[in-house]
Parts: sequence; structure tokens; C-alpha cells
Amino acid sequence: MTGGASEKPYLSVVATARNDDHGGNPLYRTQLFINGLIAQCDRFKLPAELVLVEWNPPNDRPRLAEVLSWPAGEGYCKVRIVEVPNDLHARLEYSDRLPLFQMIAKNVGIRRAHGAFVLATNIDILLSDGVMRFLSERRLRPGYVYRADRLDVPAEIGAEWPIEQQLAWCAASTIRINRREGSLDLRDGVFYRIGPPLYFKGWLRNSVKGRRLVASPLGRASGLRRLAYTQAVPHHGIREHVRDSRLAGRVSSGFIWRGAVSTSIMLRHVGNTLYGFAYWFVAGFNDPRLVPGRIRRRFRRFGARLRAPLEHGDPAAVAGRRRRVLRVAVLPLATVRASWRVFRRKVRSLRLIWEIEHARLPLHTNACGDFTLMSAGDWDRTCGYIELEMYSMHIDSLQLYAAHYNGIKERFLPFPVYHVEHGGGFRPEATGQDALDATLARSAIPQVTNDDFRDFIVAMHLTGAPIHRDQPTWGFAGCDLSESDPVTAREPTPSAHA
Repeated sequence: MTGGASEKPYLSVVATARNDDHGGNPLYRTQLFINGLIAQCDRFKLPAELVLVEWNPPNDRPRLAEVLSWPAGEGYCKVRIVEVPNDLHARLEYSDRLPLFQMIAKNVGIRRAHGAFVLATNIDILLSDGVMRFLSERRLRPGYVYRADRLDVPAEIGAEWPIEQQLAWCAASTIRINRREGSLDLRDGVFYRIGPPLYFKGWLRNSVKGRRLVASPLGRASGLRRLAYTQAVPHHGIREHVRDSRLAGRVSSGFIWRGAVSTSIMLRHVGNTLYGFAYWFVAGFNDPRLVPGRIRRRFRRFGARLRAPLEHGDPAAVAGRRRRVLRVAVLPLATVRASWRVFRRKVRSLRLIWEIEHARLPLHTNACGDFTLMSAGDWDRTCGYIELEMYSMHIDSLQLYAAHYNGIKERFLPFPVYHVEHGGGFRPEATGQDALDATLARSAIPQVTNDDFRDFIVAMHLTGAPIHRDQPTWGFAGCDLSESDPVTAREPTPSAHA
């Protein structure tokens, strides 16, 4: 071994796995990941460590250290396996249905990493030469979160190939590019956008098609009630999530026509009122002595209309006549009040649309769970991933928003990372999302939905602060977890985080 073995790691690479059939043939992908990382660290002389969190290992199967091969290489990349036992896993809600809490497991590794910078990734990733060269130049800086595009490749990589051949094959066999704006499928040329387009473009399209933009209330310390909307999602039809039916309105041609009619009625009554006021003003100015008499005659005529039905003795006719007279008397005021309410509602909706568009920051959230790199201090500032006891969808994206509202800037690396395609992985196609939703629904496993994610980011925008700034025990801080080094086959030793 060279001197790299004794040097403190510059980079800690954190991933989580367990010896089960998650995603289809996970041991093959994990072996590719381990071999590739160790080989790349040796090629670029990068002192690093792999912190592999073995979460809730199955009791009827051997541990990862026994079923995987662990190349020693030149010693630039050390390997540590931190085990989270079954009893800790059982403390979490839905532990009987979800065998692996991916983001909480990554927090365990991030909390116990020794490197100056920590990369949170997954077991099906190969780092390109461009990424490794940038890391080996030690140009990383605190206060930044580093992101990279993910390129998906088929699961046909030869595990026995050298790393140079594997990367060349990945570059020539890419099937999908996951970049900031969305995912491009190179097989059919279809582009899947991340999130809805800008609201006003969508508003024009939905006005023509008569789709519904639905609002849900969000609160702030001032008590101001705001709305959030959901956009009609391509390939899924109209997703409606009505949380306040009073604030839900249809933006369509019929709605616009009805609004125009009500506005014209209001303007007509306002014009009549102004005409009457002007007439009384001119008449009173010309002959002020006649004004009291005109007022008395007006009230007498109004009272006569109210008393007239009493002579017929029909209670129903009396009530109907009074309602009609009162309606005519208060119609201008009622119309003005109703129109004012509609106007205020539209102003609130437009105001919230403005807030939503500002809350949708142009962060690179697409496939961010496969490559999120920050300094160890910045991970500590953000308290790691938000530890929601549910499926990991959108939790990795929330981490980027939390970093932004902690003052950590995003920096994009123009070098890809390669992702080995597998059956259980997320795909941007509608069938992939529907299949995932159906699987989670059958197992009664909760997840952060698109609406929940939108509400989270709007709440962070309104408060100007991350949603999970107070997580002092993140990553099972203080728990004694077994740690082993499979390369040197050391015996497990307790490792606690202070």
C-alpha cells in the first residue's frame, strides 16, 4: 500500500444497502459500484472512504461483507460498513412494511463520515473520469452543494471489465439523460419535464382546454391565507386535490364569460347610481328648498311598495313582494359586494401564483439522490436529510431546498455520473410513476406526494427557512453501531458518534 492509506480521507462516499432483492440483482450493482469507486480513487490518487450503511440486515441471509468481494487496490479508498440493527429499524413507523429507510440510512453514514467532504449516492452509480478528476484537484469549497447530471445505462456492464472499459461502454450506451430541466429518453426522443411549466403559459393552455387549477390554503405567522395550485400533469390527466372548495375555481371560457356578464351588470348599476347622485346634486344646487320634499316623497313611495301587499292578506304574496322590493333596493350594493369578493379572490390567487413561481427555485433536483456533495460542516448545518418515516420519494429534493435556505449555493459539475438501470428504479414515464404509486398503495406505505412537496417548498419560501432545522439526533446520533472493515477483515468494533 502507498501513502494514501494513512492519509485522512478528503472525500467520504456514503451509500446504503442490504442483502435482499431490492430493485433486482442488487449485489451485481453493488459490486460494480465498489469496484469502480476503489479503482477510480487509485487512478486519481484521491484519499477517500466508502461508508456503506447496511440497514436492517435480513437474519436469514449473510452480511454484505461475506457475499461481496472487496479489492484492496492501492489503499486510497478505505471501506467501512456501519450496521443498523433490526431493533433500531423496528423503532420507526411502518418498519414492518418498509425494510429500508434510505435517507435515514444515509444520515447514519453522513453523521459518521471522516472526510472533509461527503458525497451521498447510491449503490448503482459509477463516477466518470471528469468527476473524479475534479475531486482529485481538491477544488471543493464549503458553502456549496455540488450536483451533476445522471446518465442511465443498461445493466449489461461486465463486472470483470477494467474501469476504463466500463466508462467507455457507459458513454456509448446511454439510454436516458437526467438533467436540471427534465429527463430525455434517447431511445424515442421524448423529453419529460420536471414540474409544470411557468404558470402563465399553463394558464393560457388550461383556459382553452377548460382544466381546473385547484388551490389549497397555506398559512403564515401573520395569518395570511394563501393558495397553492396543481397543474395538469401530462400523461396523467387532471390531478385535482381540493383542500378548500371555496377557493377552487375553473379558469375556462365559460368562467370568463360569466365574469364578463357580472362585471357589465355591476358597471350598469354603478352608472345608474352615479347618474342618480349627479341628478340629486344638480337639482339640490339649483333649488335647495326642494330637496327635503323630494327625499320625503321617495321614502313614501318606498314605504307604499312595502305596505301594498298587506291589503291582499296573502302571506306568501306579502313575503314575495317584500323580497322583490328589497332586492331591487339593495341590488346595486349586493352586486358591488359580490364583485369585490371575486376581485379580492382573484388578487389573492395571482399573489400566490407569484409566490409559487418564486418558490420553485431552479435547483437541480432531478435524480439528486444519486449525487449530492457538500462539506461535512454543511451537512451538519442542514441536519442531514429530513427524517420522514416513509418512502424516500422527494426527500432528496427537499434537502437541496433546505441547503438553499441555509445559505448554501448550488454548483453544477459539467461531468456525468452513470446509473445502472434496474427494475425497481424510478423512471420518468407515466407507467413508472403509476406502478410505483400502486405498489406503495398496496403496501400502505406513505410517501411525499407532488402536492406535499409543493407545499413544503412554498412554506420554506414564505418563512425563508428550512423545514427541518431542528433535528439534533439525526443519523441516530449517540447510538453505538457496529462497524467493520471488510478489506482487512477486522473484527466488528463499536463506533459511537459523539
